[in-house]
Order: sequence, then structure tokens, then C-alpha cells
Amino acid sequence: MRRWRIARAVRVVPVVCALLGGCEGSDAADGGTDAAAADASAVDAGPDGGGRPRPPSADLVTFNVGTTPFIDFLGRADYRADCRDWYDNNLCLQAAEDAVRDELAALEPRFILLQEMWFADGCTEADRPPRADEPPFVCALEGRPIERVLPAGFGHACATAHPDNCVGFDRDAFTVEDEAASCDGRDCAAALVGVDADCGGPSRSAILRGRTDDGPLALVVLHLNAGPTPEDQACRAAQLEALRLALDAEVDGGAALLIGGDFNFDPAVTDGPDTEAFEALVGDHGLSRLADDPAVETNRLLEADIDFFLARGLPGQEASECTQRFVDGHLDAPFFDHALVSCALE
Repeated sequence: MRRWRIARAVRVVPVVCALLGGCEGSDAADGGTDAAAADASAVDAGPDGGGRPRPPSADLVTFNVGTTPFIDFLGRADYRADCRDWYDNNLCLQAAEDAVRDELAALEPRFILLQEMWFADGCTEADRPPRADEPPFVCALEGRPIERVLPAGFGHACATAHPDNCVGFDRDAFTVEDEAASCDGRDCAAALVGVDADCGGPSRSAILRGRTDDGPLALVVLHLNAGPTPEDQACRAAQLEALRLALDAEVDGGAALLIGGDFNFDPAVTDGPDTEAFEALVGDHGLSRLADDPAVETNRLLEADIDFFLARGLPGQEASECTQRFVDGHLDAPFFDHALVSCALE
């Protein structure tokens, strides 16, 4: 049992509050924290927050590196309101950024898909209070957050219209299409094709085309709309349909394809228009879900496996093995609401 885990009866409180947009500072919040503390004392306090060992290496990683104020139900922290107000709940905390950097360096993957990254331009927004740009927050640091967390030798492409969606790639393993015109040093954002739907904001998925030694490969980072309502399901369906059509237009049918990220629903256990759109995407583009442990929830609050990879024509994908791990067990309080998903290809 992973650290910070609490009983379902308590865990449902923050989810309901999130959906209703309330409960901050409520009596319900205080009661939930007491119950969480009592339960947490009896669970595994392993270095990764769940007792699951880090794999020796990985080829692929997807990780929603953001946070949420409702993690307070699993362990309080003073920084959460500022992360919400001044960082949009993206990767705001230096200690959390260090955890991401260290995990990626240890796993040595070739491809990294990140959601809810923070971006340097956000540190210059008007009316920010000084405390938001001081420690323990990442705006107190020099340089670009994406380049601080990626391993040495990696290039990156973050969506211009949705800059917290990022693709990272080992430049020895992947060459961006038309690299000379599309990349400025490590930054290949100009090569990224954003995919827009009529809801949920722009570039909720984005496509990066290139080549490996095995041939052409398209990488897709994805972060779909969240929520359980019919409107949320319809929005996810629209985003998946937009991606299906964009892949038809942007990616040659003979190219290998890798899609990963935060789907914000598990099509294996849900029904609705989003599941139908997911099945159309998978069927039309010959995709398969890379095998992971279905018993492991990749979102602490939703009790759902919503972060994963789809692939087509990727060497070794049939024998791939994916691991989902929470990587903040060493922090004073939990930060990430999503697990890091890493996959090794055989």
C-alpha cells in the first residue's frame, strides 16, 4: 500500500469538493486530514511513496507533474494556495522539480512526455506577489524549467499555445523533422503541431514528427479535459476526434506512433462518447495500449488508471513492461496527484 493512501470514504471528499468547486477550509477538509494522518502511519513509507522499486531503466516516461490543493487531504502544505493562484497547479515547487529531475536522470529514458510543466514566461506575469518568485518556488531559479528537469543531451518541444504540454527526446535517439529550420538549440517547439478542439483550450494534444534509427516516428503528448459530467465526456471525445483527424493529416501511415499522457479517464472501465472516440482513434491508427498494472491507480484522488501509453509500430512494444510509481514519498507532504509511468521496451 502506497504512502499517503487513505480510506475510500475519506478520499471521496476531495473528489466531490473538486467537482463542486468548494470545500476549501471547510470542516470536511479538517476531518479528512485527521483520518488521513491516522491511516498514513500504518502504510509503507518507501522512497517512492508506494514501496514500488524504481525500474533499473526505461525507454519511455509520461508524467503529469502538476499538483492540486486537494492533495491537502493527504498531507497539508503551506505552499498549495500559491501554487494554485500563481502557477496554475503546475510544477511549482523546487523540491518537486528536483524529484522529477532525479527520477528522469535515474531512468535514462529515450522519450519523455510531460504535462503540467511550468514555463519561464509565467514568472514574468503582471501582479505576481514577490513571495511567488522566491524559494521554495521554481521562479526563484535561473533558466527554463523544462531544461532543468530533462537529462543532459535531451531536446524538447512544448506547445506554444499550451506550454505545459511538453515532449522531451534524447537527441542521439531521435532527430526532429526539418531540424535545422525547426530547432533553436535544444528547443524544437516550432516543429510541434498543436491539435485543437472546440472545447478545453488549444493544443491539448501535440504531435512531433521525426526519425529514429528504425525509421519515422511521431511522438504525441496528450492532456485531455478533466471531469465526470456529460459535458466533460463530450469534450474529451471532441479532443480525441481532433487528434484522430490530425494524425490522418500529419503522420504517414507507415510511421511508428507513440501517444502518452493524462487521458483523464480510463476507457477500459468507462462508457460514453469519450470511450467511443478513444476506440475510433485506436482502431483507425492501429494502436495498442502498452501493458501496465491495472490494479495500480495513477491518480491518487480519483482512484483511476488514467495515465498510459498507446503505440503503433514501436520496436519491442509487444513485450513492453510499464510501471506506475509515485515519486514524492521523501517530501514533507505529497505533491503529485499523478504517478510517473515508465515503460521498458524489449
